[in-house]
Amino acid sequence: MISQRCVRILPFLLVAVLSMTTLIVWPGTFVDDFSDNKPDGWKRVGGTWKIKDGGYHGVEPGGVEGAVLIGDPKWGPDYSIEVKVWNAEGAWLAIHVRWMDIDNHYDWWIDLANKQGDLYIKKGAYAQKTVDNIPLDIKKEFSIKLVVEGFTLSGYFNGKQINTWQDKEKSFKTGVIGLFVWQGEAIFDDIVIEGENVPGNLAVNARNKLTDTWGRIRRGLAMP
Repeated sequence: MISQRCVRILPFLLVAVLSMTTLIVWPGTFVDDFSDNKPDGWKRVGGTWKIKDGGYHGVEPGGVEGAVLIGDPKWGPDYSIEVKVWNAEGAWLAIHVRWMDIDNHYDWWIDLANKQGDLYIKKGAYAQKTVDNIPLDIKKEFSIKLVVEGFTLSGYFNGKQINTWQDKEKSFKTGVIGLFVWQGEAIFDDIVIEGENVPGNLAVNARNKLTDTWGRIRRGLAMP
């Protein structure tokens, strides 16, 4: 058991370590805050995407899949992705998981006009599986998260679980991760992808991540 004295000392040790380096690697965690002003590793499928106001800005007027993809099927099969969103306008935005191709993937959709969060599957055509109201205020920043474990999807809004759905047909066993806008636009930032097979981020700015870093350590060392 770690003593209370050790727990009190840890913040000072953490600051000392972070002061000696600008990089930190979390095994099983990939982070992208676009602090280098480059969308490294992201592949555009549709829409217009560019770095803007410190985030990844997507615009799609309607009619095409306005998506960008990240990662490798080997990151799966199970993982989660959480992202902050602001300056959202229009109809829809989404997170994709286990994206096989443009017609086969799982989705956590945010219906901006109706303030709803919906889990979908696309197998040729989209099929809606859940619908729930969310406390959405598009004038404010919000966070969305999608977790896939086995063939169960769980959607979160501002840290609160909104819904869950199990794909009993076990449609997609693997695939990459994506962000999406349709008939609208949004800025995505502070993306965190976590999973057993997710590679550690190779370029996380430790000083900018100090609060999050200490939060993780504090939770891991919480005393009974």
